[in-house]
Amino acid sequence: MLCVMPDDHAPEVHAILDAALSLCAEFGVKRTTIGDIARRAGIDRVTVYRRIGNKDQVIQAVVTREATRLFLDVAATARRGTTLEERVELGFTAMMQQVRGHAMLARMLQVEPDTVLMQLTTEGSVLVTGATIATLGFFGEAVEDGLLEPTEGMEADAELLVRVVHSYLLTPRALIELDTDEQLTEFARRHLVPTVLRGRAGR
Repeated sequence: MLCVMPDDHAPEVHAILDAALSLCAEFGVKRTTIGDIARRAGIDRVTVYRRIGNKDQVIQAVVTREATRLFLDVAATARRGTTLEERVELGFTAMMQQVRGHAMLARMLQVEPDTVLMQLTTEGSVLVTGATIATLGFFGEAVEDGLLEPTEGMEADAELLVRVVHSYLLTPRALIELDTDEQLTEFARRHLVPTVLRGRAGR
């Protein structure tokens, strides 16, 4: 459970999360301590505990903040599309690029794969739920813009799309190559767009 204090936009909170993010990217989660985070943030340990909580809560707060930033960035990128097809293609490509290029996640995948797998699988319901809610928001914007008809089953389709992306992030290589922007866009066009559009022609 997150333990970010009510004023989670306070400079101290951002300093703590920035410090934790940079340390985890450099040394990994297991080797990062509350003392390290406090020193990097230029505050004392008590302030870290008071403002956010213990190490697990700090790491969860970092993950939550980074996921929120990612969803906002992906949504902003997707909005550049003038059609629903373009939005799905842009959103999927941006999501895959950003997660693959995230310094903290890359470091954890390299030196702490067990920690990453736990955060993304058995303990990953919060992230999957957040991503599904963000995808529903994407659907909602498409409805408002006249690109998509609202129908039943949108929640299921949103979660299906999230789980497809989630699977490819966990296991990036199999029969289908998704290394380049062109390959990501083509995959989205052929396989994700039909899922979103089924029975939902735009107005």
